[in-house]
Formats: sequence, C-alpha cells, structure tokens
Amino acid sequence: GTGRFTVALADAQIVRSGAFTTAWRTATIGSTATVVESTLVDDVAPASKISDTSWIKPGVAAWPWLDGMWNTQRDLTKLKQWADYASSQGWPYLLVDDGWKDNQAIIPELVAYARDRGVRIMLWYHWQDLDTAAEREAQFTKITGWGVVGVKMDFMGSETQARQHAHVRHRLRRRRQLVGPFLLVVGERHPPAAQLLPGLQERAGAHRQ
Repeated sequence: GTGRFTVALADAQIVRSGAFTTAWRTATIGSTATVVESTLVDDVAPASKISDTSWIKPGVAAWPWLDGMWNTQRDLTKLKQWADYASSQGWPYLLVDDGWKDNQAIIPELVAYARDRGVRIMLWYHWQDLDTAAEREAQFTKITGWGVVGVKMDFMGSETQARQHAHVRHRLRRRRQLVGPFLLVVGERHPPAAQLLPGLQERAGAHRQ
C-alpha cells in the first residue's frame, strides 16, 4: 500500500439548525495494543451526565444463539436450561436473541424462572423496532413490566445522520426507568465516551471487504 490513511465519511454533509457544538474527532494510530487500550476518547470527553451509577451492574451474559439460533430463542425449555447454566457459572445475565418475538408469551415465565436463580434477562431488537418514540414507549413499557433489564439493538450498519437520529442511541441509554441498565449495540463502530453513557454495556461490528 501507499501508507496513506483515509477516512470515508458516512455523510458528505451534516445538516443542523440553530447553534450547536461539534464533538471531538480523534485518531489513534499505533500497534494493536495502543489502539485497543487507548483511553483518548474518554480523556477528551466531558464529565458523566449520570451522577448516580449505582444501578449499573456489569457482568457476563450467557448467549444461546449458537445453540439452535432462532429456534432456541423461542423455546422455553431450552432457555430455562440456559438460565440454569448461567446460574451455575455465576453469570448474572441471559441474552435472548432474535426469535423470541415469535413466542413472546414465554418471556414473563422465563424472567421469573431466571430471577429465582440469580439471572436477569436481556432481549434482542432490530433497530427499526425502536426508531420512533411510540415504538420505544410501547416496547420498553411492556418488557419492563415483564422484568427485563436491557436490550440488544442489532443491524445498525450505518453511521449516517439519519440512522443515528432514527434509533436515538443516547435517549435509549438514558431511559433506565423504562428499560433497565444495559444497552448492547451491534453493527456499529462509533466509540462513545464511556463515562458519558455508562449504561452502554457493549458494542460490536465487523468490517467486510
């Protein structure tokens, strides 16, 4: 290669109205360890907007996706087995992935079963399931009533202004009164400052050529 590093913008132009300030833009260059272990974004970010973080309890989650994929996510017997396994390992969470909506009547029973064993439930969503205020209100009210403590939002796949506004990540992360402490975002690489959004448990993405 040429040794030249270039960045392609998701939007050629960002449209805003009224006064605004731009966020920091950073570049971390070096070895894998230097890049992965860098705290540069956190270092230049403002202080946390959440004063009370006592409700945030990070921990390992069991993820049964590779054990039958969609079919397992709607199978109460199998999910209970996974709750048992998470409990036996001392893992505090079980993430139920894509497929649970096909048999969502089982979720309240699963939540109660898992809770008795010290395990709490998180649920998968496609980002388009949560891209309007009405959808978020309806979904979060429902799953909070079940006792679900967090969501995984999947298939982001874009950092365009329209997509980022559509799923309102920041509002989702701050609504712990509705959805519990955790949000897992999949399909994006944007690294928000950890102290600003401590309820963000994880983010994941893969670059394909």
